[in-house]
Amino acid sequence: MSKGLVAAFKRQLGLRLEPDMFDYPVTLTPDDGTVLVTFADVPEAITFGADEGEASRNAVDALETGLSFYVDAGRPLPQPSKPKRGQKTVGAPASTCTKSP
Repeated sequence: MSKGLVAAFKRQLGLRLEPDMFDYPVTLTPDDGTVLVTFADVPEAITFGADEGEASRNAVDALETGLSFYVDAGRPLPQPSKPKRGQKTVGAPASTCTKSP
């Protein structure tokens, strides 16, 4: 989903329009022949991949699943921390963000 479309949804729903409001820093760590994916802000979101590309693709699903635990429990989503210089981020799906209390 494009950032412009996400911004339009946020405006329509009355959400704050801060840049990268729901982009979570991700850590990719080599782990015994695979790449481990973790999110410091969402410890429930963890996955891996055979290589960095697969791990990055899996990161989106892991983040969505991890955030769904907060939504299901009626808890607010954790605020993303500021990424370290050069650190990649993963955007949370707009559908998950709009369900947060």
